[in-house]
Amino acid sequence: MGATGSLKRAFIPLSVLIAITIMLLTIPIFVFVAVWVSHKIVGPLRRLSRDLTAVGEGRIVDGFAVRQGDELVFMSTAVSEMKKGLIERLTACRNAQARLEQAMTRFESADPVGKPSAAELKEAVAALGKELALFDLAKESSGPAQR
Repeated sequence: MGATGSLKRAFIPLSVLIAITIMLLTIPIFVFVAVWVSHKIVGPLRRLSRDLTAVGEGRIVDGFAVRQGDELVFMSTAVSEMKKGLIERLTACRNAQARLEQAMTRFESADPVGKPSAAELKEAVAALGKELALFDLAKESSGPAQR
């Protein structure tokens, strides 16, 4: 037992040294993997946040860019479709405003004296134009962009 006991005492520090070495080698790997995976998730979420903030401020550009290999790619299609729908609706509103302005011009030229509805119609057209002017419909790309 004496030889076995001294052998056990010799291997205990060696096994502790091996365990510490393994931990010191694996910790940087775990940190790297954690940062890499979070970057693949947080990156698209930050771009989504910036994109939706821009939409909220009235700057609508078509598409939503995701990098190859990013997580949350499924959101790219949904956001792109949402923005495409907004652009279509706002374009239709602008076309309606133009038609209203043309009708207003024709209405004013044929308006009998004393009819106050022309002023009300003109005010409504101006209000619609003011709201629609807040949106920038510049197209950056078409469909979901992938880098």
